[in-house]
Amino acid sequence: MYCQAITNPAVAGSSEQADLYALARQSLLTFKDANGNSVGNASYTAAFVLPFKKINSGVGLSAQQETNGLFETNLNISLMYAYQFQIGEGKLGVGGSGTFKKYKYDFSKAVYPSGIGSSSGGGQDDYIDQLGKIKSNTIGVGAGVYYKINELYFGVSVTNVNSPKFKLESAKAKYFIPHSYITAGYTLNTNNPSFTLYPSMVFKSALSNTSLAGSQLNLNLIVEYHKFLLFGLEYTTSNDITAIAGVNFKDGSKFDGVRFVASWDVVTSKLRSYTIGNLEFTLGYTFNMAIEKTAKTYKSVRFL
Repeated sequence: MYCQAITNPAVAGSSEQADLYALARQSLLTFKDANGNSVGNASYTAAFVLPFKKINSGVGLSAQQETNGLFETNLNISLMYAYQFQIGEGKLGVGGSGTFKKYKYDFSKAVYPSGIGSSSGGGQDDYIDQLGKIKSNTIGVGAGVYYKINELYFGVSVTNVNSPKFKLESAKAKYFIPHSYITAGYTLNTNNPSFTLYPSMVFKSALSNTSLAGSQLNLNLIVEYHKFLLFGLEYTTSNDITAIAGVNFKDGSKFDGVRFVASWDVVTSKLRSYTIGNLEFTLGYTFNMAIEKTAKTYKSVRFL
């Protein structure tokens, strides 16, 4: 809910404030290869979203690096734009994004069990060794809509609409398939002014041959205490539970607009034998771009 522009470009300009944030996520796998290297994955993201109120628009820029296991590294740099339509008391954003994708496979890190044989004597794989390092670039396109009215928001977006392919020596391989995201959330002001509730949901799915594959639903509830402390829980349909905690400064101090949120995924599936969970940190800063002008009154002694 704090980083929606990463998957939905229509979020840009939906708020009158600019938003700058960074996100880091690490899979803490206890399984390691023969050299003691963890084969988990990690992602690091930085984004900046800027509204242009006079032209009812918003722009954004994001950069994300992902590592999957020992071999794969992806770098995604995205530009996004959205136009905000005023519909009654709400705003409907329609946006698109273009993403430069740079990926690399480094098979020089491959480690083989001693029982694997080959023409050169065992303990290696000739085909993988011949691959060495593979690098390629491609462009992905995304689109989305986002509606926000009072305390309610709703969004639908698709990434990799064009199903970009990466180049091999003799062919092109379809690797990036479209993914769909449906988000919704609400701000519930309780009878006790000390507590504010933020229920939200995210439905995400890969679109393979126009069918939904690998779908996942996340249900979230964050409780804000005194508009400062954050506590929450998330349930994922894979039966994983996530604990959320953080702070969000809204007190008018010099830290006003700063937020820090951390989450810990508790894995309940059979993968729990190989991991102690996933750790994620989000650091953000929301601020006004407009410079307020202070009205001043001047008096002259000649007219007193």
